[in-house]
Amino acid sequence: MFRSERHKRAQRRRAEARKKQRARKLYPDQPYGKLRNHLTVCSCRACGNPRRHFGERTLAELRFLQSMRQQISDLEVRPMRLA
Repeated sequence: MFRSERHKRAQRRRAEARKKQRARKLYPDQPYGKLRNHLTVCSCRACGNPRRHFGERTLAELRFLQSMRQQISDLEVRPMRLA
């Protein structure tokens, strides 16, 4: 086995352990092994992606759009008043 292969294997194992530890911290009463890859208990309409269930924008998209609107409004040229 080459050194790079061992390194990749160790990296994958470390990532897997980190994911399990995070799942254990977020959901102490759940079997954390099942939750390690996605960290969600379910994908029902209340917990799932609003784009998929309702055709609405996600929170990240709404924040981005609000930020862009603010930046555009800050850049708009306003006429200067001469005294």
